[in-house]
Amino acid sequence: MDERRKTSRVNISFPVKCTVLPERRSNFCTVTKDLSPSGLKILCEGFIPVGKILKVHVNLLNETLAAKAQVVWCNRRRHAYGYYAGLHFLEIN
Repeated sequence: MDERRKTSRVNISFPVKCTVLPERRSNFCTVTKDLSPSGLKILCEGFIPVGKILKVHVNLLNETLAAKAQVVWCNRRRHAYGYYAGLHFLEIN
């Protein structure tokens, strides 16, 4: 299978706080599964529809990355509870 990503990703786990936009009433905390300059993969308990916009705060080692990101895919985890979601950065600090 050909790699479609334009930037390389790093398998790394950082804490993430997500807010679903535009409602801002739906918040959840999770972790990254990988990170790249153009987006990230997160673990989540529930399905997030493709196209949904999230405000994400990724707690890096010495700083917090704040970004607006769009869900580009969301798939159920195999042999485990929950979902993985791929997010593409739209705006980043």
